[in-house]
Amino acid sequence: GTRLIREHDGVQHIVTVRLAETIGSFVEEAARADADPAAVQAASLAYLKAAEAAVAEMGKDGRIVLVAEAVLAGAAEDATPELERRIATNLARETQP
Repeated sequence: GTRLIREHDGVQHIVTVRLAETIGSFVEEAARADADPAAVQAASLAYLKAAEAAVAEMGKDGRIVLVAEAVLAGAAEDATPELERRIATNLARETQP
Protein backbone atom coordinates (compact mmCIF):
# COMPACT_ATOMS: atom_id res chain seq x y z
CA GLY A 1 0.00 0.00 0.00
CA THR A 2 0.87 3.61 0.04
CA ARG A 3 0.70 6.26 2.76
CA LEU A 4 -0.36 9.80 2.11
CA ILE A 5 0.65 12.72 4.33
CA ARG A 6 -1.39 15.90 4.00
CA GLU A 7 -1.07 19.30 5.68
CA HIS A 8 -4.36 20.02 7.45
CA ASP A 9 -4.37 22.79 10.02
CA GLY A 10 -0.60 22.48 10.24
CA VAL A 11 -0.68 18.69 10.69
CA GLN A 12 0.56 16.32 8.03
CA HIS A 13 -1.96 13.61 7.16
CA ILE A 14 -0.62 10.14 6.45
CA VAL A 15 -2.60 7.45 4.67
CA THR A 16 -1.58 4.09 3.25
CA VAL A 17 -2.60 2.06 0.23
CA ARG A 18 -1.90 -1.63 -0.28
CA LEU A 19 -0.52 -1.14 -3.79
CA ALA A 20 1.16 -4.53 -4.27
CA GLU A 21 -1.93 -6.34 -2.98
CA THR A 22 -4.22 -4.29 -5.24
CA ILE A 23 -2.09 -4.91 -8.34
CA GLY A 24 -1.60 -8.58 -7.47
CA SER A 25 -5.35 -9.12 -7.11
CA PHE A 26 -5.97 -7.53 -10.50
CA VAL A 27 -3.32 -9.64 -12.24
CA GLU A 28 -4.73 -12.84 -10.70
CA GLU A 29 -8.27 -11.95 -11.79
CA ALA A 30 -7.11 -11.03 -15.30
CA ALA A 31 -5.23 -14.30 -15.65
CA ARG A 32 -8.30 -16.31 -14.56
CA ALA A 33 -10.64 -14.34 -16.85
CA ASP A 34 -8.57 -14.52 -20.04
CA ALA A 35 -6.36 -17.43 -21.07
CA ASP A 36 -4.59 -15.34 -23.74
CA PRO A 37 -1.23 -14.28 -22.23
CA ALA A 38 -0.98 -11.26 -24.54
CA ALA A 39 -4.39 -10.00 -23.41
CA VAL A 40 -3.47 -10.50 -19.75
CA GLN A 41 -0.20 -8.63 -20.30
CA ALA A 42 -1.96 -5.74 -22.06
CA ALA A 43 -4.61 -5.49 -19.34
CA SER A 44 -1.94 -5.64 -16.63
CA LEU A 45 0.10 -2.86 -18.26
CA ALA A 46 -3.02 -0.68 -18.55
CA TYR A 47 -3.81 -1.36 -14.87
CA LEU A 48 -0.26 -0.47 -13.78
CA LYS A 49 -0.42 2.80 -15.73
CA ALA A 50 -3.79 3.62 -14.15
CA ALA A 51 -2.44 2.74 -10.68
CA GLU A 52 0.59 5.00 -11.13
CA ALA A 53 -1.65 7.88 -12.22
CA ALA A 54 -4.03 7.26 -9.29
CA VAL A 55 -1.22 7.43 -6.72
CA ALA A 56 0.05 10.65 -8.31
CA GLU A 57 -3.47 12.15 -8.21
CA MET A 58 -3.86 11.19 -4.55
CA GLY A 59 -0.72 13.15 -3.67
CA LYS A 60 -1.74 16.35 -5.47
CA ASP A 61 -3.69 17.69 -2.48
CA GLY A 62 -0.62 17.75 -0.27
CA ARG A 63 -0.85 14.22 1.09
CA ILE A 64 2.21 12.00 0.98
CA VAL A 65 1.50 8.54 -0.41
CA LEU A 66 3.47 5.64 1.07
CA VAL A 67 3.25 2.00 0.07
CA ALA A 68 1.77 0.09 3.03
CA GLU A 69 3.93 -2.95 2.32
CA ALA A 70 6.94 -0.73 3.07
CA VAL A 71 5.52 0.68 6.32
CA LEU A 72 6.48 -1.19 9.46
CA ALA A 73 4.27 0.54 12.01
CA GLY A 74 1.91 3.44 12.44
CA ALA A 75 -1.71 4.37 12.62
CA ALA A 76 -2.09 5.89 9.17
CA GLU A 77 -5.42 5.92 7.37
CA ASP A 78 -5.78 3.15 4.77
CA ALA A 79 -6.66 4.86 1.48
CA THR A 80 -6.70 1.67 -0.60
CA PRO A 81 -10.44 2.01 -1.42
CA GLU A 82 -9.76 5.50 -2.81
CA LEU A 83 -6.87 4.12 -4.86
CA GLU A 84 -9.08 1.39 -6.31
CA ARG A 85 -11.79 3.94 -7.26
CA ARG A 86 -9.21 6.18 -8.95
CA ILE A 87 -7.71 3.23 -10.86
CA ALA A 88 -11.18 2.26 -12.12
CA THR A 89 -11.81 5.86 -13.22
CA ASN A 90 -8.45 6.04 -15.00
CA LEU A 91 -9.06 2.73 -16.76
CA ALA A 92 -12.52 3.90 -17.88
CA ARG A 93 -10.95 7.07 -19.34
CA GLU A 94 -8.37 5.00 -21.22
CA THR A 95 -10.99 2.77 -22.84
CA GLN A 96 -13.18 5.62 -24.09
CA PRO A 97 -12.67 6.52 -27.77
